[in-house]
Parts: sequence; structure tokens; C-alpha cells
Amino acid sequence: MTPYDIIFGEEFETGLFPALTADAETNSADTRDVEEFLQLPAAADLMEKLSPRGSAEPPPVTGVAALAFHGYHFWRHGRRVDSIDERALRALTSGDAPIGEWSMEAPAVAGYVSLPQNILWAQPGEGAAEPVHGFFYTVSPTTVDGARLALLLALGVRADRPGFTAIELGVPLPAPPPGHFGDIIARDGSPDFANVLPGGELKNFLSVTNAGEVLKLVSRVFHTLETGA
Repeated sequence: MTPYDIIFGEEFETGLFPALTADAETNSADTRDVEEFLQLPAAADLMEKLSPRGSAEPPPVTGVAALAFHGYHFWRHGRRVDSIDERALRALTSGDAPIGEWSMEAPAVAGYVSLPQNILWAQPGEGAAEPVHGFFYTVSPTTVDGARLALLLALGVRADRPGFTAIELGVPLPAPPPGHFGDIIARDGSPDFANVLPGGELKNFLSVTNAGEVLKLVSRVFHTLETGA
């Protein structure tokens, strides 16, 4: 199960998503460019469908737009899912072996990476902690300014929950030297990915606490998927 399976169903795959594709073709728009995506009338319909029902207020565009953007591209580019098991996750978060020179690339134009459940935790709000289930990624087209990697972390994914907590992040590509974020030091005062939850050390939990750690994690995951290391 992925967050896509929880949120998106037949209505999206047989109606709203194909309508967006047709709209983009009619308007010669590249949907991987977020600005062009948001300007499409069919994208507005998609975001309206994803918005909380019964609300008199307009939807929170940032969060709903990110969900619509990643859900659509996950579907459009083949619903690719890669999985990282616990052994690999603990190895790539240990920091024992720097990556060195490497040009960071996503496994595909768009997809989802599933992480082992209840191992890596994040705190999206004050006093709140949720396990990171995985992350969506979409790579924008290359322009004069380069490409862009859009990310959406999915937290608290459960079969009995109608939604999930999302954390959105984006970064230009190519990454700065040495070509990725996998060897940065993202925290002050404690090792990157070290547990920060009370009692979490008893269960050997890992944590992400800032954007730098997220980018470091994603870089190392992509490197592991590419090289098998």
C-alpha cells in the first residue's frame, strides 16, 4: 500500500487524470513544470476534488497542489514504486561510508520510494511525531536554470486512516558539488538521523528533523537504488 492507494482511485484514473493530460496537450503545457501545471483548468478541478468537502474557504493551495501534482505524475509515469528494506535504511543513514563524487539522479521521472515501517520518524508539528512511510518524487524538465526535484514525504500512512501527513520540499538540480546532498552534515550537536523521540532509542528509531536531513536521505536512497550499494 502506498499513499496513492489511499487517496486516489478509479475516479481519478479514468476521469480527472486523463482530462488533465488532454488539457495539457491542448494548451501545449509541460505538467512537470509546477507553474504550468497549476495554470491548467483541469488541475483546478483536480485540486477541488482533493480539497476538504463542505468547506466554505478555498483549499490550502500549497498542500493540495503538491498532492495533486505528485499523484498525477505518479500515475502518468507508470506508478513506479521502489522499496528500501530496514538493513539498507540503517546502512545508508549510518554515515560510515561517504558517497564522494556522484551526480544525483532520480530513478525515474516520477515515482514513490517506500521505507520500512515505524523505523524513521519525523515531527511535523509541535509535540507530534509520525513514522515516515516514504516519499514521492517528480523531476521537472531541464531549462536554462536546470531541472528541479520535487519531493513529498508521506507520514502516518495506515490502512485505517483516510489520509496522511505530507511534508513538501523542492530543490534545484544538479545538486552542488560533489553532485548530491548525501555527504552533508545536517544537524548541530548530534549525528544525523539519530533518534529524538523520548524512549525511541530503546526501539532503535531513526529521525529526520530538518530539510537537510531529508535531502541527505533522498540522495542516499537514490544512490542505493542506482548502485545497489
